[in-house]
Amino acid sequence: MASKTHVPLHGRNRGRDLAGIRVRKGTAPSPWKPQDIETNYNFPDGDGEGQSIAIAQFNGGYFEDDLSAYCQEFGKEPPDVQLIAVDDTLACTKEKILALQNPDLRKAKLERSFEVMMDLEIIAGLCPKANISMYFSIFTQKGWVDLLEKVIAAKPRPVVLSISWGVAEYDKPWTPDVMDQIDNELKKVSQRGITTCVASGDDGWKSLVDDDFAHVTFPSSSPHVMSVGGTMLKSGDEVAWNEDPIPDVDGEKYGGGATGGGVSNHFPRPRWQNNVHIASLNANRFDGRVVPDVSALAGEPYYYLRFLNMEWSAGGASASTPVWAALIARINAQLPRNKQQRFLTPLLYKKLKKLKGITVGKAAFRDIKIGNNAIYHHPDNGYKAGPGFDAVTGWGVPNGKKLLKCLTKI
Repeated sequence: MASKTHVPLHGRNRGRDLAGIRVRKGTAPSPWKPQDIETNYNFPDGDGEGQSIAIAQFNGGYFEDDLSAYCQEFGKEPPDVQLIAVDDTLACTKEKILALQNPDLRKAKLERSFEVMMDLEIIAGLCPKANISMYFSIFTQKGWVDLLEKVIAAKPRPVVLSISWGVAEYDKPWTPDVMDQIDNELKKVSQRGITTCVASGDDGWKSLVDDDFAHVTFPSSSPHVMSVGGTMLKSGDEVAWNEDPIPDVDGEKYGGGATGGGVSNHFPRPRWQNNVHIASLNANRFDGRVVPDVSALAGEPYYYLRFLNMEWSAGGASASTPVWAALIARINAQLPRNKQQRFLTPLLYKKLKKLKGITVGKAAFRDIKIGNNAIYHHPDNGYKAGPGFDAVTGWGVPNGKKLLKCLTKI
């Protein structure tokens, strides 16, 4: 799973740039910068100082000059970034990747590096004084387990782990045994008080599986993570992310995407979801774990980034996930000590006694009631958003200061 849209700003390098990445034709609308994220989601004050944030990566490279340029543009010092090799070589440099003679390998490495830098820049723009650790591993059962064990043993302990990668349940390499083993490690992560934020996917209710059934992605479907879906702005309103692909300069369709969401076919519904009404009617027919839990911007106007010394905008659930990781770090810094370092997902479903039994999800989120996660070649299927919790955007998008206030009470 990687971001669905890579758009150079100012109409530059249309077609294929030196990265070999397909891009959309034309100029993108003004993408969100760190201050836009903070304003739209009412982030509590802070810069992440004293917080540790972990990011999982699978291949790709770390481009230090792009991060420095991004942070300096907003008057922020680049954060302390630690690169940790798990079952892969340490992240490649930009120079090594651009020097690769095989164009397909170069393109693949750069696309994965774009994912690396998008995760990092979004978090760095919101938590520039946090300690950030990026764990590089390989996308295998062993690679995932070894990475999670490294996070579990990390000192200082991260408050949040951000993962923008995943594959549909039961699709390679996710056999039932593999999912169970990785989920067991995710359970250990949650027991350490680390909230793992995982992108719910960029391909709607199908998750790229070509059959007649609905699918969600793993590890987003684990009951031991916070599944993060996507939204977009449409005519000034924030709605569920769902964009049809458009023709690129070669006439081929490119881009587009829809927030992942639905019901797990593997994991039973956790008890903290049992007493919540699910607005997506067809989700009530099944008794699996419902995703996503929460959402943030994934589609237009996307996020402002720097990559290969260029300005870009990009989106996808891969982008909404690090927004949530940064918010959790900012919130944790202001919580009372006895309320810090907790696995937050079940708490979103808890009822607040002083608010007449209203859940945290209702009290601290802006409900997204419009949209669905159907996809262009299956337009009549998918889940629909509705009032309250649903299988498209979860509880909706956060009001960070209200969420901080609620979490101090439970």
